[in-house]
Amino acid sequence: MRILADSTECLSQLMPTGIGETHACRPELDANERALWKTLAADSAVWATEFRGSGHCAFWRRLIVIRSAVESQFDVLREALGNGLSLDAPTAALALEGRGFHGQRSRPWSTRRGNLFLTVALPVGTRAAGLTVGLVMLPAVAVVDAIEAYNHKPTAPGIKWVNDVLMRDRKVAGVLTATVCRGDRVEVALLGIGVNLEKTPPIEPTQFVRRAGCLKDLGVDVSLERFTWTLLDRLAVRYRVLHEEGPGDLLESYRKASCIVGRRVRIWHESTDRVETDPGAESPPPLAAGVVQSIERDLSLRIEGCVHPVTRGRLALEEDCRRFGL
Repeated sequence: MRILADSTECLSQLMPTGIGETHACRPELDANERALWKTLAADSAVWATEFRGSGHCAFWRRLIVIRSAVESQFDVLREALGNGLSLDAPTAALALEGRGFHGQRSRPWSTRRGNLFLTVALPVGTRAAGLTVGLVMLPAVAVVDAIEAYNHKPTAPGIKWVNDVLMRDRKVAGVLTATVCRGDRVEVALLGIGVNLEKTPPIEPTQFVRRAGCLKDLGVDVSLERFTWTLLDRLAVRYRVLHEEGPGDLLESYRKASCIVGRRVRIWHESTDRVETDPGAESPPPLAAGVVQSIERDLSLRIEGCVHPVTRGRLALEEDCRRFGL
């Protein structure tokens, strides 16, 4: 794997522990790497080193590390790939901090140095049928895998439908999935992953996100370097199984990690940011409410009392709705 960075300090910080001194150089980039670098780092100088790791690290062709991204790497890569940027092999891009990062529906994601902000681009080149739902599950399950590698507490991380990862009902991670398609083929899958490792970002609590948290405060103390490599390893493992065997294994793990099955929830339209508690304010009614009975193969929810499965929406736990006076 080749590691490209805009400073030698970034290279040193992200090289895996125990491999000795980092030998950085000013590399010659091929046309594909030049285009990727310009997309993510504009005209910044580039430094490089080689990491010849074994096992699943060999899955990745390159890791690009930027000290401070001026806008969301997920967004700029998505736009560039849609406009014809070529991707020759699995590529990961890490920003140590930055601006314009976001979650679903462009909800802002606070970037605090010491936390993880990772974008992954995977060339797929296969029909979308049966694969898309697996790509939605992939980053959340891989994050749970990576946290569990360092979690020595009895409380396990859980997935809150569809793409939040919680510990003790605190949001510690969020993920995004997008695809670049040509006809009925997925050409590239893009995954955006944010994990609060060292610092809890300041967010205004709502019934949808009661409070944020970070792994360190919850007893999972792991460095950015170690967590990055563990997460890349788990993404490689999970993606290979998805590509070769389909989404069955991911679905089993997603269901096992779910923190909503058996709990009472309310679901609003996915564009809803908050539900007002002021008696004079008009708030939309929930689309569905009840106990979640199961997660179906397409990730829709079977909810007690609902005739049809719920396929989309923004989910709040019943206890959080009551906490906010709903």
